[in-house]
Amino acid sequence: MTPFLRKLHKWVGLVVGLQFLLWLASGMVMSLFDRDLVEGAGHRAPLKMAAEWPRNGLLAPADVLAATRKPVESIDSHWLLQVPAYLLKNSDGSWLVDARSGAPVAVTAAHALEVARADYVGEGKPGQPQWMREPTLEVRKHRGPSWRVDFDDEEATTIYVSAVDGRILERRNSAWRLFDIAWMLHIMDYGGREDFNNSLLLMAALGGLWMALSGIWLLCTSLRLHDFVPARLLPARQVTVLDEGGKRLGIVKSRHGDSVFDALARSGIQLPSNCGGGQSCGLCEVRACHNAPPASSSDGEHIPDQRLRRGHRLACGMAVTADMEIAVSHGAALMVNRSALVERVRDITPTLREVVLRPEQKAGADFRPGSYVQLHIPRKRGLFGPRKPLRRSYSLSLPVAQAGGCVTLLVRHVAGGIGSSYVHSLKQGDRVAFNGPFGEFALRRGRNEKVFIGGGAGMAPLRAMIRAQLESGGTEAVRFWYGARGESEVPYREEFDALAKRHAHFSWQVVLSDGGRMVHDVVRDEFLAQQPRARDCDFYVCGPPATLHATREMLKEQGAQRVSFDDFKI
Repeated sequence: MTPFLRKLHKWVGLVVGLQFLLWLASGMVMSLFDRDLVEGAGHRAPLKMAAEWPRNGLLAPADVLAATRKPVESIDSHWLLQVPAYLLKNSDGSWLVDARSGAPVAVTAAHALEVARADYVGEGKPGQPQWMREPTLEVRKHRGPSWRVDFDDEEATTIYVSAVDGRILERRNSAWRLFDIAWMLHIMDYGGREDFNNSLLLMAALGGLWMALSGIWLLCTSLRLHDFVPARLLPARQVTVLDEGGKRLGIVKSRHGDSVFDALARSGIQLPSNCGGGQSCGLCEVRACHNAPPASSSDGEHIPDQRLRRGHRLACGMAVTADMEIAVSHGAALMVNRSALVERVRDITPTLREVVLRPEQKAGADFRPGSYVQLHIPRKRGLFGPRKPLRRSYSLSLPVAQAGGCVTLLVRHVAGGIGSSYVHSLKQGDRVAFNGPFGEFALRRGRNEKVFIGGGAGMAPLRAMIRAQLESGGTEAVRFWYGARGESEVPYREEFDALAKRHAHFSWQVVLSDGGRMVHDVVRDEFLAQQPRARDCDFYVCGPPATLHATREMLKEQGAQRVSFDDFKI
């Protein structure tokens, strides 16, 4: 429940946060406008006293009512310029009749032009009045047709005159129009721009309330009782760290209630992590050798059931409540910080960059295809001194044996991404620090046909595995489908074309989504549907989250059993 709630909290927070920024920005914009400028007061003529209503020569209101054939709910005296008239109203609308003759009075373009001129002060010249049958957003508070008169001044003033009774309906200008857009964003009424209680505003309010309640829940679930107890009062514990072979790597001192992740980190053993111990990436998996605690929801989300039953847990969610023994994968890699020089950098596509690192000690067989390293990403000095570097995981994109002992990475640039921005800034001769290798994504043993499906930066581990498989001397078929948006985003095309020519049992196909096809659909329709035994192949999948999810679901529906994948823990 908590991992799902954390994800939902993040995405709802993004949506509500964007609307909050719009609300804040639009409010600031509105506060900057001068009210008189918005209302067009600078071009409004002073109010004039209405002319005295004539006492002679006019029809009596009773005579006008008697002559009209429509039901009338009210009758008022009214001036249309210098013409005295009666304004009659009912539930269907209003109309004018001449107070002298009783004849209907129509508000013409000439009337509208004269009314607009009389109301305007300034150097602008009016244009030809435009007939508006239906109200626009600029006169949304009024019913019935109107005349629009535009003036050619700097403020782009527009005066709307009622086509029913000749009244000034609204005065609009450029400042009002900008203000109106800000007002629309502020109240979230993107249609009528008037309703404070529209559904979007209510949804945003409920979203904000839900954010507050779910945030309180997440805060409460992240706190433990020992967080409020002084460290000196907590019982001392120790964690014995073993490798998967049972060899002791060290004994770590801890305090009661610490997470295994934090306890190891304080002793210099930094488990792989992209989230810093936030139970969201799943990289810090360890195995409790005895009396494993109950699996949490985060454990269940990131660790398969088979390993959960063997005692595997996320170190960031496992509390040290007694002396304990844990086993960690890649023990030697955890204990050693490595250093390397950047030997070569080259752009493979507009967004993918290949970085070749030459470690101080050549990378060995433990850097197998499918594994990853964690680069140390330097951070700027904080207010209270240096800050620990971040760690980001990047897969090997070439077998180290084929790279002369170098570590080859393929990194996609993500706008605003701390890790990818750092990697894309590296130059030849720069020195970097890293840990590794890590990871369980690897080629399966056996002679089964191998099928690779990927996209984006998922090319990295798949390329390394394909190259290793082809160089191993195996004769089983190797197939590779790679999805990309467009031709410019396909990395290593010439290399894979050459591999297909050199190895008869290897084939590959690029699927471009710009052409309307998705890579998992092509694999299903052109491979799995055509070959009954295709479900018995070894499948290897890596790519963007959407591609990975769609492909795994497709393979599950098709009955494929041997599916390995790398989700980059995002």
